[in-house]
Amino acid sequence: MKKHIFSFIGIVFVISCLSAPVSLLAAVSFDAATNITIPTGSIALTISSGSTANTVTVNDTNLTIVLAGGQSITINSAQKRMFSLTGRTYTQESQTYTSSQSSLSLTLSSGEPTETLTVTPLDEYFSGSGGGGGGGGGGGAGAAPAVPAPAPTPTEEPAPTKSAWEIHLENIYTESRAVFGGKGAVLANVGISEDTTAEQAAEAKYVAPLVSGAGVSVSSENKSRMVNFVNYGTQTTLRLGAGERAGVLYCFQDVYGELPATQDDWDDVVKIANGRWPKQTVAAKEAEAEVIFKKIYLREPDRTNLHDDAAVVVITYGLKPVHRSLVNERAAMKSFAHIYKRAPISNLDWKILRAIAESGATR
Repeated sequence: MKKHIFSFIGIVFVISCLSAPVSLLAAVSFDAATNITIPTGSIALTISSGSTANTVTVNDTNLTIVLAGGQSITINSAQKRMFSLTGRTYTQESQTYTSSQSSLSLTLSSGEPTETLTVTPLDEYFSGSGGGGGGGGGGGAGAAPAVPAPAPTPTEEPAPTKSAWEIHLENIYTESRAVFGGKGAVLANVGISEDTTAEQAAEAKYVAPLVSGAGVSVSSENKSRMVNFVNYGTQTTLRLGAGERAGVLYCFQDVYGELPATQDDWDDVVKIANGRWPKQTVAAKEAEAEVIFKKIYLREPDRTNLHDDAAVVVITYGLKPVHRSLVNERAAMKSFAHIYKRAPISNLDWKILRAIAESGATR
């Protein structure tokens, strides 16, 4: 979660209803909490006391923050919104949330080049505890009985607006059911024609070795599902090549000790391919990943911290990022080589590299 709080000495500065970018003071330290409002959606945020930045600009849908070396800033959302962040290369990012707010903290170490960051509050929220209202009191002795109010006229409730996160999850389930349903459903999902030659190549190159290495009997129906997934993919996994989709199956077999066979299994396969937490978890494997986390980051993981938890989950289940960062991957390759004194060679190695590149966890 990302915390951005801007403080001025002795006052609380409020910005609202902005239709054009508005810059706060440049290169300033904020000595009091500062409230700001993103105009689209009237999204209220708070910049924490003690934050520093070169400039902070309130745009129509986001914030533009320029950090110089040695500066840091924290932004809070009482609505516990999630944030997206772009432009980060050297800036350290920490997202957290409590029962009352979510926070995004950004820190750029001394000596690092100035970075321009874009912070966007999302229509997605962290779950937390809430409260309800109380009841009314009674009347005095001898008072006339109350006349019931007329029943309100029923009105149809508008359908709730779904977030992009919810729509993405629905698409995943639609696609996993297509894979489980067979080739016809998969072809309909991706909108392409059958290619038996490509299927045979995918089976020979990817699926047959996977089945052979698993050392278990696999039904022809389950083998066909794996071939269809590797060869044709689904709408949300077309960004991956056949080899990467096969890699998802290897990750599944590695953590669960078996190949996907049930609808729940395929739900998790497509989730993993889309960087989503699987619903079937393996505590022993996550414990092993926590040991690896400590080797990488020289500390125990804090599973309440989004970045630490993401690193452990990626190492365990091999989640594939939806949006890859080649800059992050190159930096992660150097980190991996420094820690392990070699290049990644195994499936686990590549999961570790992705965790370093994409989780946002820091030492």
